[in-house]
Amino acid sequence: MVWGGFTFRGVGNFCKIDGNMNGALYRQILEEDLMNTIEEHGFAINEIIFQQDNDPKHTANLTKEWFDNNNITVLDWPAKSPDLNPIEHLWNEIDRYLQCLSGSISDTEDLWEKI
Repeated sequence: MVWGGFTFRGVGNFCKIDGNMNGALYRQILEEDLMNTIEEHGFAINEIIFQQDNDPKHTANLTKEWFDNNNITVLDWPAKSPDLNPIEHLWNEIDRYLQCLSGSISDTEDLWEKI
């Protein structure tokens, strides 16, 4: 599994996830990868409106508290609306790129390197 994001200034950090992601791991990814993306693209925290779906780990009280503590606004998201999620377009682009390399991917580590 891969966590990733993007801004209007470009693609952010990707994070390889071995196994299942729970709320604690999600908040760690936010702390490290989201915050690094914000910094690398030169955003101020008050410029951020973060978009995520309604997965339980995204809407958990501890996750909401993390966003509040870090002064990050989260966009309200309608239930059961995956077609509205712009990250799906990025995943499609990555998939098309990987399809072109299909014969040259040797294992999961090689796949991660190419992503």
